[in-house]
Amino acid sequence: MKTLMEMTAGYLREVISFCSQVGQLRAEGEKMRQILSLVPGRPSTEDKTVRIDQVCEDIFRNHLKKCPVRIKVLSEHGTFGDENPQYFCALDPFDGSGIFRRGLAREFYSALTFFDLRGEPVCGGTADILQQSIYLASPQGVVHISSEGVAVKVSASCKRKLDGEAVIAAYLMNRDYRRTWEKETRKLGDKFPGLLVWPNGGSCIYQYIASGQVHAYVMFKEPRSEIDPGLAFAKFSPFPVVSVDKDGGLKRYRFEPEKQSERVSFFIAACTKELLRNIIEVIRLP
Repeated sequence: MKTLMEMTAGYLREVISFCSQVGQLRAEGEKMRQILSLVPGRPSTEDKTVRIDQVCEDIFRNHLKKCPVRIKVLSEHGTFGDENPQYFCALDPFDGSGIFRRGLAREFYSALTFFDLRGEPVCGGTADILQQSIYLASPQGVVHISSEGVAVKVSASCKRKLDGEAVIAAYLMNRDYRRTWEKETRKLGDKFPGLLVWPNGGSCIYQYIASGQVHAYVMFKEPRSEIDPGLAFAKFSPFPVVSVDKDGGLKRYRFEPEKQSERVSFFIAACTKELLRNIIEVIRLP
């Protein structure tokens, strides 16, 4: 466990250091925006692999080489590592590449979770690259470490019921996601017109639920590669993450190796079980 936590923190800090240099070197920044390929399981209109994705993944590969533990890595961009692993790792090396590719300096992250062979989270973390801070999740809880190195333990909100002050996250920067979300959640907006919808999500969102800044994340057709890297926060905060079937039945979401390109039809993570059920009730109102 100590080895994996040290690797997590070391990797996230190196990503922050590298990306801060890219931000200062405009020519290098243009190079980092180069499109390399499509993301497995995604249409070209949704996501692409750009060079900064590859470079951040290469940083992780270098840490992996020095790690005495056998790890198989399920990245958003492919699978690598040991074929006889002691642990799995779900990795999103650079979350926000679509924004980065368009030259906007907003919301860049790197996220990962380590799992045991049963698929249970062991530890993980996220780098908030622009804020130069990291969040770490372990059996001891969730900690935010600021750019000055100050570590503070954080916790999820205890909010149990929807109201106009709730903060719900959803990735709405893509037309297909946005259209589906607006259609499926119309009753949510009708009942709570003051609801704040933060239009970003994916693997970057889980530390914000774990720290109480966001109350829930609601998505449709969510790729597993956007869920798995954040699951350490759900485990150790803790808060529920579920898939919802057509009849409103709930099933605990679980990491499954080699399935990162698959999707979840209706997915919710929320700070409490009560809030999660309340959101589903409103969405499913007749």
